Amino acid sequence: MSSSASALRIGTLTRVRAAGPVIFSQCSLRETTFEAADLSAAAFNDCDLRLAEFDSGTYRSLDLRGNDLSQLRGLASLKQVIIDRAQTLQLAEALAAELDVTYGEDLEK
Repeated sequence: MSSSASALRIGTLTRVRAAGPVIFSQCSLRETTFEAADLSAAAFNDCDLRLAEFDSGTYRSLDLRGNDLSQLRGLASLKQVIIDRAQTLQLAEALAAELDVTYGEDLEK
């Protein structure tokens, strides 16, 4: 199953289960919430995941390579996903935003 160039904005996908290999390709999933979903072994390829949120669910082996992860939310739910090493900095950026951290240099202004 493949979804190509489709758009879902500000939606919630509740209890979605990917049965078999599923690839979301070139989809806009901006501001979509995945709630209690089972996306194990699914893949996102070149998708717009800005402000997408992953709430409780199963995401083991979800392949996120090739996507910008810097604005994801619900990172604690994304245990054991597949990413490229270069995406580690994007996840760090998303985590800092999610934790609402304040940078010391911003306090001096």
